[in-house]
Amino acid sequence: MAAVCVHDPYAENGNLKSNVKRVNLPLDEKGSINSYDTSMFQYRLRLCKRLKPCSRDVSKRCISNTKPAVDTDDYTCLTTSRYLRVDHISSKKSTLVQHISATQPLLASLESELSPQYCIVVLSLLAVCSAAMFNVIRKPRSNNLSSRHLRQTHVETVKTTSFTPVLHIDAAKTVALSGLHLGNEGCIYVCEKLSSSEVCSSIDLSGNSIDPIGAVALATLISSNRTITHIDIRQNNLCNSGAKLIAKSLGNKNCNVCSINLSANCIGDEGACEIARAVTKNTSLTHLDLGGNNIQDKGLVALAEALSFNCTLKSCNLSGNYFGNAGFNALSSTLRVNKGLTEISLSGTSMTNRCLGFLCQGLLEHAGIRTLALANNNLGPKGAAALAEVLSAESTILDLNIAGNQLGDFGCEALGEAICLSRVMARLNVSCNSVGSRGLDACTKLLCANSQLEKLELGFNPLGHANLTNFSDAVTFHSNLHTLSLEWSKLGNSGAASLSKILLYNSTLKNISLRGNNITDEGCLALSQALQVAPIELECLDMSYNKITDPGAFALGKAVRSNTDLNIKCLKLSNNPISECVNLVCA
Repeated sequence: MAAVCVHDPYAENGNLKSNVKRVNLPLDEKGSINSYDTSMFQYRLRLCKRLKPCSRDVSKRCISNTKPAVDTDDYTCLTTSRYLRVDHISSKKSTLVQHISATQPLLASLESELSPQYCIVVLSLLAVCSAAMFNVIRKPRSNNLSSRHLRQTHVETVKTTSFTPVLHIDAAKTVALSGLHLGNEGCIYVCEKLSSSEVCSSIDLSGNSIDPIGAVALATLISSNRTITHIDIRQNNLCNSGAKLIAKSLGNKNCNVCSINLSANCIGDEGACEIARAVTKNTSLTHLDLGGNNIQDKGLVALAEALSFNCTLKSCNLSGNYFGNAGFNALSSTLRVNKGLTEISLSGTSMTNRCLGFLCQGLLEHAGIRTLALANNNLGPKGAAALAEVLSAESTILDLNIAGNQLGDFGCEALGEAICLSRVMARLNVSCNSVGSRGLDACTKLLCANSQLEKLELGFNPLGHANLTNFSDAVTFHSNLHTLSLEWSKLGNSGAASLSKILLYNSTLKNISLRGNNITDEGCLALSQALQVAPIELECLDMSYNKITDPGAFALGKAVRSNTDLNIKCLKLSNNPISECVNLVCA
């Protein structure tokens, strides 16, 4: 053990007092201090340095390796920040009341911003005030209690008082701390608390500005705690060095993690290669998300080779990376031998038609893919024709996302014919593909031939209203659709009138989106007349971003309220020229 002593002088009633605290840090096999414990010590030391008595500056502190006069088991300290100052001084009753009263405007201003968790924290702090532990409470510049200056003060203050059970994260099954900007210090604290937890199974630390320093604590947690099975650390800054640490833990035989999200972490080929080595050894991981990183062909080749030996991974998200022919060729070879993968996402990967050709060759020999995402790759009609060949060859694909590929009417027709032959597709997204009236006719035939389709997204296409009547008939009488998305499709009032037939007779639709279609009060009246007598199981109708005024909105609201058989839970009318009073009536 290595003993590090901290001399922490601070003023009490104007007199200098020196507190000596000792931290026992375990040594590794080489005799050096473990980096994780060192980071934790440095973090607590920084907290201690924030203690600034009112009477003097105590910025001068010394650290020595001499044996301390006072031996304590752990290094703990009351914490403070630029907004909260803690002192062991006696406060007069009048001063205390004044300070507590001063926090009321702060609570009022933050009431709408605070989650229930942080509300409890603030109330706990006020209770500590009643014990005369706080000297000054000042209003922060920001209303965000998760800011750098407040976050650790709240956690540590609750930790060192009798209100510890309030935020006892080690007793929670799910720890959701996303978007709180905890940083490395907060990450280390959370990992330390969860290291001995026997109930926590899921942890979310996404969007917390965690870098490789915090990854040390995360890696230790993954290796030591076998109860945690789901980890979400996306949108941080782990980089290659942090990814290596996580990968080493994933390859540990004690790792029991089933799902890990590492998307948007600036991970490159170097980090991806380490993760690939871990995937080769890991037998528990079923979901891996590496989307939105900087992985290129070298990383994809390594991951593909790892998947050749791994039969437990079911879902792999590689969207938002940059792959070429070499990477897709390796992935194609893997799909020929891997029989465990069921979901793969390759959206926004700069895929060319040649790359798609490699992928399709692998998909033809892989009978287990259920979900395939290829959005935003600009594949065009030729890519649609290659994909149609895969879909028509007894494909098992149930969920296909091909949005943003400029398929056009020709590509939509090719896909429609292939899906009609397979008759297994359940969810189809062809949004933003320049699909016109001919493509809409292809979708009409698809609905008549495939009764398995539950979700159809056709938004951001210039569909118009010319052939919408036939499409409405197909949706009404020949489909089992649950969700229909037609936003920004230039339907107009004529399209709304044609779709009103769906509301009258269809009994399966639950979600309809008609936002951004230039629908005015005239179209609203047609829809409201159908809603008044409709037996439909509709739960959500989205009419946002149209040109609906008060009469149209009032008609829709009245129809929804008058039909007692209607189970609608959400009527969206945002971004329409509606007055506030009518908006309240429709709410």
